[in-house]
Amino acid sequence: MEEMEKKVAKGILIGFKTKEIVEVETNEEGYVDLDELYNKIGCDLVTVVEFEENIVAWVDDVGLLKSDNFVQKVSYMGFDIQLAGNILFLGTTEEGDSVGLTELELEH
Repeated sequence: MEEMEKKVAKGILIGFKTKEIVEVETNEEGYVDLDELYNKIGCDLVTVVEFEENIVAWVDDVGLLKSDNFVQKVSYMGFDIQLAGNILFLGTTEEGDSVGLTELELEH
């Protein structure tokens, strides 16, 4: 039996002293699965922070409650937001499904 090729999308993962473009597995429609978000961020519960109409950040929902977690300040359009733990930036559809970032968004 031939193994199906996994579909991937690109996102930006920012961790403690790291920033990298990562590949995130998607389903057949190109949407990112919730379990994949848990895996990439390294948590059990996620929340989304909307930055633009089509760019969102996924973070650990209880990251600020973890005593050993690191806190990052994200500055965007004059606003500073403190988020704890790894941050995964992805694109989003009008329906709210997570998708990969475009090449232009990755550069931005």
